[in-house]
Amino acid sequence: MLADATAKSTDSEPDTDGDAEPGFVDILAEGEEAMERLTEILRRYGELMAEVNAITQTSTDEVTASDSRGGGFGARLTVAKRLAENLKPPVSEMDALSDEYLRQTYTVDAAVDYLIGSVESGQEQLEDMRAYFGAIVEAAYTVEECAPVHASYVHSVRGLAKISRSLIPASKTLARSTNRVVSGSDTIIRWRERIKALPGWFHRGDGEGADPLDLSSNETRRLWRGAVSGRP
Repeated sequence: MLADATAKSTDSEPDTDGDAEPGFVDILAEGEEAMERLTEILRRYGELMAEVNAITQTSTDEVTASDSRGGGFGARLTVAKRLAENLKPPVSEMDALSDEYLRQTYTVDAAVDYLIGSVESGQEQLEDMRAYFGAIVEAAYTVEECAPVHASYVHSVRGLAKISRSLIPASKTLARSTNRVVSGSDTIIRWRERIKALPGWFHRGDGEGADPLDLSSNETRRLWRGAVSGRP
């Protein structure tokens, strides 16, 4: 795709100023790289969600065992403080990843906006962009399907703050991080809607006569579903 786009570039004089705005090749290359990174981030974020759930479940089991021994609220507080410490590493990583995820969507947004604008203006042909657009459409369908999981997760982690004040920082960070992921995913869904509005676009489930879903699209869909759910 990048080679095709390069071959169709205009003959305008390049700006040799060192502070010049990035050209279309820069934008497309950065967008492709960022799209790959988005998949990596979501996969890792899903793994961390599962890790947080496992750590929390361990603490729940400890409280249950303590209560059965008549440990009282003092023992519960000890478990809560230990939980807060155990959550720090995964929560910190999720905070950093979600911030990067949002920034990467901005990078891809510039590429997608350029490509869609080029197709709409007739500068580029839709067929030349179909594989790239198809990957985006598949990603959008998957993150949309997983949106309820993220919404439920935000609600769940906010409940941590009600257990003990020692868990308030983790609760706030987890909610903020997951909301960033939701915001980035909303952007990906918006790309899909713009792509689907292009004249001549057909894709899986997009209407009568849609193109068969090929192997590359299946693989893309599998990777994104695994990424957002934390499962392969």
